[in-house]
Amino acid sequence: MSLARSLLASVTVLAALAACDRNPSQPAARPTVEPVAQPAAQPAQPAAQPAQPAAQPAQPAAPAGPSQSLDADEYRLAVALTAPAGAAPGAFRVELHGNGEYHVNDQYPIAVEATVENGSMPKTSLRRGDAAEFTNAVARFEQPVTATGPGVRVHGTVRFGVCRAEQCAFFNREFVVAMP
Repeated sequence: MSLARSLLASVTVLAALAACDRNPSQPAARPTVEPVAQPAAQPAQPAAQPAQPAAQPAQPAAPAGPSQSLDADEYRLAVALTAPAGAAPGAFRVELHGNGEYHVNDQYPIAVEATVENGSMPKTSLRRGDAAEFTNAVARFEQPVTATGPGVRVHGTVRFGVCRAEQCAFFNREFVVAMP
């Protein structure tokens, strides 16, 4: 990775960390970046990465039934699909909680991207403004699902951040929920 890309990545992480503990009524502090001089006799060393847990790689999406729990030490993420009842539509639900000292990072962009097979939802691209509830304790999204055929299946990704006092962690998790 080039020095410029390393610096850009460091600034991005620093900005996200600063937003984690910032009081929303105070303006965000702008991080400053000092150029790092390397001795001429030594080859350039990659910039050290900030201490934070490694984001879990996206896991392959395998049908999990009508609900799927995607948990880690830092968070609890539940995705569920309920079947339509008579004329009433079913429901798709995503709920995120921090674990232990971690809380939902209400300054980091959160996104749910879903694809519906054999059914439809009013919105398949969800952001913070689409949340049924969004606090540092929970981020909850709900959408009605209408079946257009047998075997409704919803799959996609959730992108989010959770923080504790001294660090934040950012994740992309894949999910699949299906009704028989």
